[in-house]
Amino acid sequence: MTEQEAMIQGIKTHGKKVRGQASFIKYLQGKRLTQRQAIEGHCYHCQGFGEFTDCNTDTCSLFPFSSYGKKYRESASTFSRTGIKSHLSHEAMV
Repeated sequence: MTEQEAMIQGIKTHGKKVRGQASFIKYLQGKRLTQRQAIEGHCYHCQGFGEFTDCNTDTCSLFPFSSYGKKYRESASTFSRTGIKSHLSHEAMV
């Protein structure tokens, strides 16, 4: 059993089935991911395989796109590509 296969088995057995799990497993299988799937998979892995549901790591470059970021979810409806850029510029000034 390869390391990836063992990790997949562990995730299926012990990981929480939340957003990003399928994308991370797909990544471990060597399959092609969309940008959205790659972000969700990264966040799933970073959040302890679904153990945590709120991300407070606003220094992460993927934070504005994360499904786990509470700040992002609260204002997701107002963000657009230019909105994210202006939000990040504002955060850098604060």
